[in-house]
Amino acid sequence: MSPMADHSSKVHAEAPCYETSWLCVFEAVSPYMWSYMGIAFALGISVIGAAWGIFLTGSSIVGGGIKAPRISSKNLVSIIFCEAVAIYGVIMA
Repeated sequence: MSPMADHSSKVHAEAPCYETSWLCVFEAVSPYMWSYMGIAFALGISVIGAAWGIFLTGSSIVGGGIKAPRISSKNLVSIIFCEAVAIYGVIMA
């Protein structure tokens, strides 16, 4: 056999799509998975943000309530707004 015949008989397999491009990976993922990830992120981030806000304002209300007890009930509006952020996140998710 000649070297040319041996070389032409070899078939070169192309690399899989996921090894050459990230676009193929993103196309292969189900659209439902992207929607579920969006729901999870919306829900999780809104709840974490509301918890952080309640933590900060709650500790401020407790600290202020020790110095001046008359203001603790007036500052509960900020806690209600933080809870509204969590409810809004649940509605959006």
